[in-house]
Order: sequence, then structure tokens, then C-alpha cells
Amino acid sequence: MIENIKAAAGAGGTKNRHGYYLLSKFEILQCGDVEKLIKKRATQDEDPVYYVCIEDTYDVVKRAHTATGHGGSWSIKTT
Repeated sequence: MIENIKAAAGAGGTKNRHGYYLLSKFEILQCGDVEKLIKKRATQDEDPVYYVCIEDTYDVVKRAHTATGHGGSWSIKTT
């Protein structure tokens, strides 16, 4: 998906309807050497909304779950 957006944003060639659609809905956010797909923002001050592929969903949900203090039985035993 990121490659499709990069190709649509490229200066060379003509854009098709699908390219215009991708550019109107998505942005690529550069985080160090990692590129992340986000929802297009109206201003740069807005918080980004990330898109995650299905293979990475479990890791993202688990990281968010433990970051909120829900560490499971281990956190209950240590408090």
C-alpha cells in the first residue's frame, strides 16, 4: 500500500483515479527509517491515526494493553 501511495505521489507520469483516491485518504509518516501509513490529516497539528496490517494487529493491541497498566496476573502479583 505504501508503495502504491509513493508511486501516485511521484512527479513523473500521469495519475489515475485510484492514485488520486489514495492521495486523498492516506499519508506516509516517516518514523526514523520506518514508514507508517496514516489517515490524511487536515493540519500537521492533528494526532495521526495509524493503519496496521492484520499481521501486526496482535502486537499493537498487546502493547497498548500493557501500556495502560493491564499487565495480566503478573502485575496483580507484584502490587
